[in-house]
Amino acid sequence: MELFCHSHNLFSFQHCHFIEVDGRNAGMMLSYDWRTANRERLKTGLLLLKYMKTQLLTRLSTLLEAHTVLSKIGDGEYYISNLAVYPEHRNLGLGTRLLVEAEDEAKEFGAGRVVLEVEADNQDAVQLYEKVGYDVARELEQIAASKGIFKFLQMSKLIIPLPRSDAVN
Repeated sequence: MELFCHSHNLFSFQHCHFIEVDGRNAGMMLSYDWRTANRERLKTGLLLLKYMKTQLLTRLSTLLEAHTVLSKIGDGEYYISNLAVYPEHRNLGLGTRLLVEAEDEAKEFGAGRVVLEVEADNQDAVQLYEKVGYDVARELEQIAASKGIFKFLQMSKLIIPLPRSDAVN
């Protein structure tokens, strides 16, 4: 929660998109482009250290392992870090609307590809992403955590960025 309130870090409110139904939050997406990731990675790490304190030490090996597997953003890519819709609001097209919003923003930033990771077992999410044009780019290494072993897929979608003169820098 603390990182959300700080600007200029990868978990900041600045990178969140919310979607509402009847004036209430129904879902959210956290996303950013490759330039932002490069600029804000260090501050994000420092804030994690500040707020997690001793918890960071006990979770460090899992966090490092996850970092080596997930969140790899190449030049020209736009990354969807998290996307969630409350269960009671699923199958209403809200996830698709959030994905379209990410793709529109990616084009504005001049990105040519949108990438995300999804748990391989989350078939509802995989099917949603495939339905709107995302392909499995690769299977990622498994990550061992205290709650079990997790396997992820990296999925991506090619997009046509806006001409360079119109792109946000």
